[in-house]
Amino acid sequence: MIRFPGPGCIVEFMQGNRAQQALVLEEHSGAVRLYTLSRRETKLPVSRLLPWFGPTNALPDSRQAMQTLLEETHRLREALLQEIDPIALWEMASGEVEHAPVAWFAELLCQNPDYHQIAATGQALLECKTHFKFNPPNFELLSAEKVTGRLEELEAVRKREELLGPGRTFLQSLWEKHLKNGQGNQ
Repeated sequence: MIRFPGPGCIVEFMQGNRAQQALVLEEHSGAVRLYTLSRRETKLPVSRLLPWFGPTNALPDSRQAMQTLLEETHRLREALLQEIDPIALWEMASGEVEHAPVAWFAELLCQNPDYHQIAATGQALLECKTHFKFNPPNFELLSAEKVTGRLEELEAVRKREELLGPGRTFLQSLWEKHLKNGQGNQ
């Protein structure tokens, strides 16, 4: 288990409400300089990193090699993510614990999970806001009452969007027709 990410370590951080993979280029005074999957370099405090690191590799000597490593990691974790049912994890863990680190949940899925399985589990739990709350470094299991309330809220939003969606399309086409007719009369 990696306790602190150094050069060559694959890490994840939140951006745009989604976990992003990056490769640590250097670490200095509690901050890391990262090479991201979007081919950019960025500097972040270590506190912004998600609490699962790894694996650590020899730092590739070219940007293309770094990009290839990150793309392979991303593909692998996305494939693993598709196999994880976070609601089943919530059902298994309910009554057992109130909160736990991501590795604990990954161990419910497989014995001795690797870095990628732990990261994919973390991503799945982050995406399942109806059943889990992320309070670093742990995930809290929401009560059945809160889960029911959140699911009802989501259903209400879905129904509202179902009703408003066609209306928006109609108003947009009406507006475009108005603009078109208005321009023709000038």
